[in-house]
Amino acid sequence: MTLRSSSWVDLIENNKRRVWQWCVSIFLLILFSCVVFLVILMSFDETRYIADYGSLAEKMMLQDARNYAIAFMGASGFKIMLTTIIAVITAFGGYSYLNDRVKLDFYESVPQKRGNRFSTIWISGILIYAGPYIFGTLISMAILNAAGFGSVYGMDEALLSFCYMLVYFLGVYHLFMFAMMLTGTAFAGVCAFIVLSVYELVIRGLLSWLRSMFFVYEYSLSGYLIPKLSPYGLIYYILNDGIYRDNGVKYLIALIILDAVLLCVSYILYLRRPGEAAGKTLAFKPTSDTIKLLIVIPVTAMTAAIVAEVLNRSRDLRLVDMLLIVLVCFIASSVACAIMQAIFELDIKAALYRKSHWFICTVCAMLLFFGFKQDWLRIDRYVPSEERVESVVFAPEGYEDLYGYLDQDFNNVSSEEFYLRNMFISDVADVCELHRMSIRRYDELIKTVGKDAYIYDPDSQFSPATVFYRMKNGSLVTRQIYVPVKDEAASELVDRIMSTREFVKGYYGIYNYDVERAIDSTASYELNATYSNGVESFRLSPDEVKDIIRLYRTDMENYSYSRRLDELSSGYVEFCIGGGTGGRDMGVRAYRYFKTEGIALYPDMTGCMQYLENKGYYPAAVSIDDISSVEIINYHQDEQDEYAKEIGVPYLSEEEAGQFIVRKRYSPVSNEDELETVLSAICPIGHGSYRWDGGRTFDDEYEVQVYFLNRNDESYVLDGDCSFFGFIRNEVPDSVRKDMELVGR
Repeated sequence: MTLRSSSWVDLIENNKRRVWQWCVSIFLLILFSCVVFLVILMSFDETRYIADYGSLAEKMMLQDARNYAIAFMGASGFKIMLTTIIAVITAFGGYSYLNDRVKLDFYESVPQKRGNRFSTIWISGILIYAGPYIFGTLISMAILNAAGFGSVYGMDEALLSFCYMLVYFLGVYHLFMFAMMLTGTAFAGVCAFIVLSVYELVIRGLLSWLRSMFFVYEYSLSGYLIPKLSPYGLIYYILNDGIYRDNGVKYLIALIILDAVLLCVSYILYLRRPGEAAGKTLAFKPTSDTIKLLIVIPVTAMTAAIVAEVLNRSRDLRLVDMLLIVLVCFIASSVACAIMQAIFELDIKAALYRKSHWFICTVCAMLLFFGFKQDWLRIDRYVPSEERVESVVFAPEGYEDLYGYLDQDFNNVSSEEFYLRNMFISDVADVCELHRMSIRRYDELIKTVGKDAYIYDPDSQFSPATVFYRMKNGSLVTRQIYVPVKDEAASELVDRIMSTREFVKGYYGIYNYDVERAIDSTASYELNATYSNGVESFRLSPDEVKDIIRLYRTDMENYSYSRRLDELSSGYVEFCIGGGTGGRDMGVRAYRYFKTEGIALYPDMTGCMQYLENKGYYPAAVSIDDISSVEIINYHQDEQDEYAKEIGVPYLSEEEAGQFIVRKRYSPVSNEDELETVLSAICPIGHGSYRWDGGRTFDDEYEVQVYFLNRNDESYVLDGDCSFFGFIRNEVPDSVRKDMELVGR
């Protein structure tokens, strides 16, 4: 921006002198946005929608039109990107004169109050954004109405979105202004803005890294890395559905407060900014020490984490390892401090100034690193006292073979979000006691096999579960525990927790939306529902799916954790719900999808089993007359691993492993008696091969492939003419064990 007369203080004249910024804003918010929106709507082809969606074509077309309307007129990821660009160029263009000594001297010579000059430039920047935004929205609305989709998006929604975007614009605008006020050159201002934009994200990433490196039980929700003290993170929380939906207003207020604080601080710095600072790296030299420490300490702590990762002994660092970490961190700290000091002073000799900061940064970084390593604040093994907890979420990971969750509107939600919305276990004492017991037992295992004990020693039967404590003060404590499911006392606690109505309703998604409405709205397109008993799959009608789900809900009222321990899944119902959406992308419903739902059925679910039996779908029937042969394979993996260890390789090649693999094929012709023994002992392995609860499961040493004769009925055999089966652990026939022995090694 240049000034040629004292009339620059007038708002109109100021805007005339910012033509290039107006051009960018008009191009992005009017020309580019409206033209692309018009082209997209013109590309809608009703014939294609009818071919793809049949009777749902009109609904899907309207949904797509709304999606694009939100993208181009609403608070969307697209609009956030454009808003960020315009906020940066307006702040840079408006206040860059402060970094030019010649321009600054000229402006300061004008008999005008500095405060008025600041407000004029500030208002001008807002007009550059708001004017094209509003005009572009009106044109887009006209395009939407002309295309016949005016009902999908209202002016009230557009106005609300504009308010959101304006608040976000001010956040980025003021953040860049603040960066410009702190610095004395344009390049330094841009660098400062980048640092301010990513600083909280970097800090959160560092803390998450240290926690994952040293903590065993501490758990972070999926949104942990999203910053809460920046306009970028706050707009995410405001616009996205999810765990934070009920807090949208809270985050909007927080963003408004952040806007106001940044504006006030920028204004104060503007008034106090020394004129001779133009062209210097920092306008306020006393801030250099603080800035240096805030940047170098995280960098040094990251260096420590990197060294620990390279050593690959993060939990068992020896004395020599710790001394190496301290030495490397001191070198990193001294180099970083020297570089920043030289930049601040614009003098290479200044690199050796303030050497005390080298030690301060190293000490602070080491306190942070070793504080996490030793867990000085006792965060990792913290279990809240029962009287401070309002309710609990207890979620065993992989207990049921679930495909994800839907909300009331049939939209996809994360498991965390689903649990927090729907599970409110009031018996806090049992969960707290199980938490403490799991920590005690798992710590004992860690001492012998390491941090990830349940992964490397699966036979120990420690199964992972997440626990969320809703505290009475409004906070949320999240932990991951490893439950000793084979321990009798722990098993009793788990049984009491997971047999409650509160757990069932909060863990099984089938309870929490109107299934009948979902099926009815999908059936006109394609329900694609099946029941598999492990041998055959049967197509289900919409009414059959509704009946099974109704019976499933009734059976689950009386089906406890302990009853399931001695059962294997007897079948699986799977159906597809169409027309949902794939979540939000910065406030935009990004894509439509067809969500697969599934429920596992067990023999003790008497209502479901009786219904399926009456339909001829249950039980799974494997007759010797239906099969051509059965092949049993034993890979002798333990022997393979032992031999690989002996010869010093991580695993055997395919050729070397072949000598350990034992196969035998049984046929009705030559092995009828043996085949009858095998068929009486195997079970379909399609569902339930993993048992979180440590219950009845398959012997993973054996793989059984059953080859069927061709069938001509309406059902179809899984995997073509072959199905996979398994032997129950500790129930393998002696004759099979003898046939599968490894001979000659």
